[in-house]
Amino acid sequence: MMRKIFFGHILTALLVAATPLWAAEPSPIVTDRPGQSDASSVVAPGTLQIETGYFLTHDDDGGHATTHLLPEPLFRLGVLEWLELRFFLDGYIAQDVTGGPDASGFGDGNIGTKFYFWGPEGLRPEFALDWGVALPFGDDEVSRQRYDPFVRLLFTNVITKRFSITYNLGAEWNTTTLASGARETLGAYTYTFSPAYVLTPEWSVFAEVFGSVPMDPADDAHTFNGGVLWLITPDWQFDLSAGVGLNDAANDLFIRAGLSTRWGNLF
Repeated sequence: MMRKIFFGHILTALLVAATPLWAAEPSPIVTDRPGQSDASSVVAPGTLQIETGYFLTHDDDGGHATTHLLPEPLFRLGVLEWLELRFFLDGYIAQDVTGGPDASGFGDGNIGTKFYFWGPEGLRPEFALDWGVALPFGDDEVSRQRYDPFVRLLFTNVITKRFSITYNLGAEWNTTTLASGARETLGAYTYTFSPAYVLTPEWSVFAEVFGSVPMDPADDAHTFNGGVLWLITPDWQFDLSAGVGLNDAANDLFIRAGLSTRWGNLF
């Protein structure tokens, strides 16, 4: 009888100890979509995360220009606790320009890494850095034809369990085609500022201001946008957002919609 009671206590203790492991919910997916602010977190080691979407921009400055971009996939592979590898593709680009030449084709990509340095603590923000370089393998009509680099410092301040602020500071170089057909590469300093609020475990919203300040004499571009994120499951997320330009140098408006997912324990 005592032996049965003893083994009963052991079994109960094991079940109680194991219950938190069985009941633990996986942490929800964190994406770099849909705003321009990249998250200051990295994908867990052995996890492949894919973020896809549709991007439409419209600008009336100097004529009507509408651009469609699909599916703009971003592949993020967690390698170490502090390191992820990143590969991005523009996807198919269709540019409709009133009174000017249209352009379409498969765009370029870029490859890079994100390094995680530390998490949030008190007033200190979470901090990471990502950098990369363009891979100009796209169709001639839409390719930049050059290996343009970029670098960003990524910060997040966690204010409460529901409210956080993500902001980025960076520099990038972009090559464009002039009316003469020549290509010109210009650098710019970039910024983003994006407060976000978790409404429910499934729904969250964000607002964002982002822009660029050219290194060479040119006009600044500043944009405001906002959107909603729906966490379908811990591994699937849908996003929808829209934005408007705050000055003439920015696109007049844009709309984005996307779907992201992840697979863990790959290695």
